[in-house]
Amino acid sequence: MKKFKTSGIFLLLLILILIPLLGQSQFDKFLPPDFVQGKQDAAKDAKGNVLWTLGGCLLGPLGVFMCYLKPSPPPPENLMGKSDDYVRGYTDAYRPKKNARDAAWAWAGMAGCYGITALLWFVE
Repeated sequence: MKKFKTSGIFLLLLILILIPLLGQSQFDKFLPPDFVQGKQDAAKDAKGNVLWTLGGCLLGPLGVFMCYLKPSPPPPENLMGKSDDYVRGYTDAYRPKKNARDAAWAWAGMAGCYGITALLWFVE
């Protein structure tokens, strides 16, 4: 009985994770093509800043949390002369993607500093 309950919970979690991933591509075909192109370009253009490793190292979890709170406006030169749908799609996708990439750098900085600290702690 316990094995059945565990496998049932695992299957339910798997379904809950896969449904949004499968449904996103289905939803995009109802959006204007410029909007979808703007989202794709924003995902490609959003680069993380390596300096967030320092924030993650010095501030720890607070540095990672700050990555998600900071405003990340898209560069205006990427939006010049584009349609309204493109600008809306680009703007909607740019901030979360940029913040996630900055947070990845902050996680790396925090993990590196914690790892070095633990290594030095155990070496002594």
